[in-house]
Amino acid sequence: MTKFKWTQEMRRKVYKRLCTDFGTYANWGQGPQGGDVLSPPNRKKEFEAALRELALESGGTEEKWTAIEQQVSWRLTRQKRIVHQNHFKTMAMNKTAAIEEGLLTFKDMPTFADLKFDATKAEEDEID
Repeated sequence: MTKFKWTQEMRRKVYKRLCTDFGTYANWGQGPQGGDVLSPPNRKKEFEAALRELALESGGTEEKWTAIEQQVSWRLTRQKRIVHQNHFKTMAMNKTAAIEEGLLTFKDMPTFADLKFDATKAEEDEID
C-alpha cells in the first residue's frame, strides 16, 4: 500500500485546479435541499475525473481520488464541535488553501467552533 503525506502545497494545487475548472464555490449553487454541494451540480463526472488526475499528479494512484475527495469535503464542513486534533487541522488547512486559491471566501468560514482535544498529542496527516 502506497502512502503519501498530504501537504499544503498539494491542497493548494487541488483547489487551484477546482477553481480553474469549475469556478468559485459561490457559483456552484446549492444542493436539492438548499444545502452545500460537494461538486458542481450536473458536472459530477468531470469533477471526479479532475480528482483522478490530481491523484495521479500527486504521486498516488487513480483510485486515490476518493481520498482527495474526502480532503476536499473538509473545505465545506460546518462542524460545531471538533474533538480530534487532526480533524481541526484538516479543516483549517483545507479551508485556508481553498481561500488562498480563490475557491472559497472568508464568508464561507464557520462563525463558531467548539474545540475539544488534547493539543499535546501531535499526529501527522497521511493518506493510505
